[in-house]
Amino acid sequence: MELTNDKNKQLAILSFIYNYISKNNFPPTVREICDGIGLSSTATVHGHLLRLEKKGWIVRNAAKPRAIEITQLGNKKLNLDSKAIPLVKNIRSKKPYFAKSDIIDKFPMLPNLQNYDNQLLIWQYPDTSLNELQIMNNDMLIIHLKNQEININDIIVYANSFDKIKLAKLDHHFKSKHIKILGTVVGIYRNLTN
Repeated sequence: MELTNDKNKQLAILSFIYNYISKNNFPPTVREICDGIGLSSTATVHGHLLRLEKKGWIVRNAAKPRAIEITQLGNKKLNLDSKAIPLVKNIRSKKPYFAKSDIIDKFPMLPNLQNYDNQLLIWQYPDTSLNELQIMNNDMLIIHLKNQEININDIIVYANSFDKIKLAKLDHHFKSKHIKILGTVVGIYRNLTN
């Protein structure tokens, strides 16, 4: 009987984490999980999180209070359609923008990106000179590839007249002659441990 209660608590915690991330765009702290689930002991929540991690339902960085991610396996356990974003090594200027052979890996799609209707990819931009755009070395850019409305101050992905893929901030100084805008950067995966 106790095992069933533990499994129910773990699913409740997993569900709480998912709902919290969906609402706030960042994961809850252990204390917030305690309050949300109705547990008084942070040690109990830590134990459940450890078991969730061992089952492969979450990944976390124990050194940081808000470093919990639900894995595809965790999404499956919650009966969610676990969409994934392909990580590609190359982007082309014409459709299809990448080939299956260009896919290196896949990343779970965060809830706040669900509205981008399968038009996302992740690309590790091979240039390190974009600090003025707040893009650092080894950042993986989440790119929305679609003909959408582009706004001033968006970071755009474009192909120049030589079909070289580039990034730029769309502002009043940007010259858009002889380019093809492929999409916009809508997020960044950044490893904070390096």
